[in-house]
Amino acid sequence: TTKRTLKFPSLESTIAFDHTSTDFAKRMKKSGPAYLVMKILQKFRETEQRDPSPANRDEDIKKLQEIRATISSESSIPDDYFEHVFSQISPAAAIVGGSLAQEIIKTVAHKDAPHFNYFFFDPQASCGFIETIATL
Repeated sequence: TTKRTLKFPSLESTIAFDHTSTDFAKRMKKSGPAYLVMKILQKFRETEQRDPSPANRDEDIKKLQEIRATISSESSIPDDYFEHVFSQISPAAAIVGGSLAQEIIKTVAHKDAPHFNYFFFDPQASCGFIETIATL
């Protein structure tokens, strides 16, 4: 048995990642705007101290669009992405939970390498994907 150590980027480096780079723009065409939507939701939670609420749907969509304008262009994240942030999609929660459990088992068992960075689930396409955001 050979033990090896993997080095992963810190959470801070992935959050501070330059999402305006041309390299990331090329990757985003393939994988979609999930990372940018996550950044917008994080900014919303920081400023509003809550998640988007169905009771304030119209106001929250306007705030999300304002945050999008400061982070990215309107063409990179269509307005219809903000329709999916008001509720939890139970099948998506099951998929993400299953993926998380699989990664924990990989890490504890030392059998396979865990995901290198982020796992995103796109509710419009009903698919999950792994995105490497920051490098070491």
